[in-house]
Amino acid sequence: MPPKSGVVKRIEKASELIRSTPLLSTEITFTPRELVQATLPHRDPGNVPVWQRRNGNYGLVIQPGWDIENSRSIGYPYGTIPRLIIFWLTVEALRTHSKIIRLGDTFSDFLRKLGLDPDRGGKCSDSFRVKDQANRLLNAKISFQHWGEIEGKRYQSYLNLAIAERTVVFWEEKDKTSLLESGGIIELTDKFYQAITENPVPLDIRALRALHNSPLAIDVYSWATLRAYACQQKNKPQFAPWGALLNQFGTGYSNSKDFKKYFKIALEKVQVVYPTFKFEYINGGITVLPCSPAVVRKSSPRKHKPELVRTSGEVVLASDNKRLFEISEVAIENAQILIANAGTGWCKYALEQQFYDYAAKNGKPKEVDAAFIGFVKKKVKKKP
Repeated sequence: MPPKSGVVKRIEKASELIRSTPLLSTEITFTPRELVQATLPHRDPGNVPVWQRRNGNYGLVIQPGWDIENSRSIGYPYGTIPRLIIFWLTVEALRTHSKIIRLGDTFSDFLRKLGLDPDRGGKCSDSFRVKDQANRLLNAKISFQHWGEIEGKRYQSYLNLAIAERTVVFWEEKDKTSLLESGGIIELTDKFYQAITENPVPLDIRALRALHNSPLAIDVYSWATLRAYACQQKNKPQFAPWGALLNQFGTGYSNSKDFKKYFKIALEKVQVVYPTFKFEYINGGITVLPCSPAVVRKSSPRKHKPELVRTSGEVVLASDNKRLFEISEVAIENAQILIANAGTGWCKYALEQQFYDYAAKNGKPKEVDAAFIGFVKKKVKKKP
């Protein structure tokens, strides 16, 4: 990073705060796990009918909404603003336990909640960009796709995840360069509400605000804390090849060499605000080493729901949250297919927790993934 720049000073200031001050509950934000596995565009894709990103057997497809009044495409959500809006929507949904999210009394209030500046005007202002990107995000059609094989049979699954079922926003022109909002709501769809409240990835808002100029850095930060959590649970390193990282983050870069350059710059920024993240570059990719996630989750002994504790020091999970084994991501994805096909209303996270509870009483199975799939097959025959 260039020395003495405003971005560097902001990131270093955030790093000092994160290192020296425990994380408050009001400084925790969240992102859907699906949008860590396959991320939104970093730049405007332009006038194309569809935009897609693939990560192994996992894919994200976006189609822009249509503006009937002006008979034109609304355009794709891209950059940092849609990410900040999703973080805020997730926090509000978890805080209020409601699908109806109120934007606030004024547009200025809403901008401040996103950590943005409501005072500047013009087409480059935060107020103009938020209105434009919110319109793009809330009208886009987003589809997550997964394909693979279960018991020798090929399958393909789709999750069409529109964010808003209904939006009501009142805009009033104050002058030619700024806008005021006299009120508004966003009513989340059932599927999006479920995705962001059941098992979201917890993040430190102080780090995200420091990284807000770079959508790639925000995505890498989310990816890093999710990888660190997986490494800690399994107590072994995880290797990420450059090809997979390019598929996950790199749409819009001219070539793999160009992507590596910018990914390394983004990861350098991330490590400043996430000092406990441990990794090493090796031939062909990056190895993430067991380390503390940016925000550590702890399980309550009475309620099997994650509680959030301190961040960014050398913190490890409490002993009651350590598991003797871990279900693989592949098995969980296969379980999701079985759940969807059964149509009985089960949630994969509830079944995962029930299986761990079952194993805690009866002992670790010899074949963890096979035992979990068998457990799911029996459970989904009946409603919860």
